[in-house]
Amino acid sequence: MSNFFSPDPLQETDPGHGAISQTMVMDSALSKEEFLALLDSSIIKSRKSSSAGAVHNIAGRIREDRFMLTRLAGFKNGFARDLHGTVVDAGSGCQIIYRFELNAIVRMMFTCWCVVVMIPFLAGLASIFGEEKRLELIAGPLALLAGGLFVINLGISKGRVEEEALENFLAKVAGMGVGYN
Repeated sequence: MSNFFSPDPLQETDPGHGAISQTMVMDSALSKEEFLALLDSSIIKSRKSSSAGAVHNIAGRIREDRFMLTRLAGFKNGFARDLHGTVVDAGSGCQIIYRFELNAIVRMMFTCWCVVVMIPFLAGLASIFGEEKRLELIAGPLALLAGGLFVINLGISKGRVEEEALENFLAKVAGMGVGYN
């Protein structure tokens, strides 16, 4: 476990700007079983079970010692990263090892989009060495690729508020005394 980055979760940290953030660690005085039971009783299991009177809008799922948390919203930012974590026993409590990850379907869709954009780009590069130079096959895909990367960065940046809410919720459940916004 020496490769885990372990900042104080209450301090400002830069969780990274990619599809998957750096790994972070949070300690809890609760045992692994107590933490998972408390987390399970604290999250909304589905959109149908959420109510207007809910204290928070954090949903998720738990499987064995792994969990995933997401923030429910009227408008779901597809590029907002969810919190994925694992709970392990540690001395007098447990450690929560977590990171933020972009939804796998969004990552696959963006990868497919990049492949589709690269096909005309490569055809344009090949045309440079041929008789007919097709520079629009280079410029168009490059503009689409730059625009796509800009939109993804914008979506992830806007998702920082959601990530902060997820991290605060996790800290509150872990017993670190952080109030939920």
